[in-house]
Amino acid sequence: MSGTRKVPERLDKVLAQVKNLVHVVSHRNEEWQLDLDAGALPLVAAHLAENLGGNLAALFLEPGEYLHAVLPAVEEKAYLHLRGRLAPGTKDLPALERHFPAAARYRRILEAWQGLATMGPSVSRLEGSGVFQFPLGPVRGDYNEAAGIMIDTVGEDILRLTPTLGYKHRGLEDRAAGLAPKAALLLAERAAGTQSVAHALAYCQALERLAGVTVPPRAAVLRVVLAEMERLYGHLLDISLMVGAAGHTVGAAQLDQLKELFLRLNLSHFGHRYLFGTLVPGGVRTDLPREAAASLRTAVTRQGAEWRRLFTMVLGTPGIIDRWETTGIVDYTDAWDLAAVGPVGRASGVDRDVRRDHPYAAYGEFVPAVPHFRDGDALARFRVRAAEIDASLALVGEALARLPQGPARADVPAVWPAGEALGWSEAPQGETLHWVRVGEEGKIAAYRIRSASFANWDLFGPAAADGNIL
Repeated sequence: MSGTRKVPERLDKVLAQVKNLVHVVSHRNEEWQLDLDAGALPLVAAHLAENLGGNLAALFLEPGEYLHAVLPAVEEKAYLHLRGRLAPGTKDLPALERHFPAAARYRRILEAWQGLATMGPSVSRLEGSGVFQFPLGPVRGDYNEAAGIMIDTVGEDILRLTPTLGYKHRGLEDRAAGLAPKAALLLAERAAGTQSVAHALAYCQALERLAGVTVPPRAAVLRVVLAEMERLYGHLLDISLMVGAAGHTVGAAQLDQLKELFLRLNLSHFGHRYLFGTLVPGGVRTDLPREAAASLRTAVTRQGAEWRRLFTMVLGTPGIIDRWETTGIVDYTDAWDLAAVGPVGRASGVDRDVRRDHPYAAYGEFVPAVPHFRDGDALARFRVRAAEIDASLALVGEALARLPQGPARADVPAVWPAGEALGWSEAPQGETLHWVRVGEEGKIAAYRIRSASFANWDLFGPAAADGNIL
């Protein structure tokens, strides 16, 4: 990593107060890396968060080597990447939970990587008269992901709801080890099937940051188009599920029909309904000819009119609004403490969006509107997604109208240079992070993914605290 770039003034002042603990400060574009002993990591991370206003974005382990923590520095439009070197033979990992309650969700995974525990937490039984505990999942009779939820109840009152993960662990990160970076893109975009662009984008940008590859302006704008097309169908899917859960199956069917039209636009213009295979390191796989760009813009405008009709229908249905209002409330304190991301966080007042706060692709030029509310209920989450659909429709239209001339991809190294880098994107569900280390032979040596959905799992508990859930 280069160490010649001047440290931003505010960050430099904050680091000066812990200069005896931080060994190295280096950077690669908007990623600042701090090397220190793992034992000092909780103190330094808490100091940085308190003075720079960030929160814990990710925590991951290289067994026997480093404990990594990632925090945003929004004013600097950067990420701080702390690498805590583990002493040989370390068994007990330093605890960050005192300063970052969200760190608790990572602990079981960290311990599992060390062989000290299983992936899913053990859930104690609540004591008391009439208390009954039963599991929901992980196997269900529909298409929900394979996660388990342990529910403690007294009668119909929910006392506690505890999600348990790990039942569908696929080993994507370990599978990437030893692969050529280009080949591992196939794994990255399959980390979450309805977020293929977001994950591929974060992964490609990590590789590009590592090799110093600059994406051509046309490719950067096309990446915005792809990411917003993914956001459109993703939000329509979520809203359809919410409307269906409120008992309005006709409305859900109409939203599903509109989502299907966007999926067909993806297929006809980019070659895949869910936009798999559209990105490559250095740009995009397939360019969008002028005629195709014009037809896509016309079609998106037409579907936007249908969306506004459906939006009016939803807001005009009292049974839906009554069901959403005050349902599944996550207040700001819980959302912040548990590091909520995406529409879930923004509906509870966490004003964070990676597109605006850490611009990538062409988002520095095409800045999205970022709606946020404080109510924290299902209605607020609907309003965030609905406003983001409007913003995405506008962004796609503007990006296609101003699509610059030039190549759609840049040359990349035949053999990737050794090193490590972080990549990020804003998936429909929120902030998504990928970290890649490439070895001396040009193959992936280590790889970690922090999906948006994983970041929000712990919010199921607070949302069910009053028993009023969809």
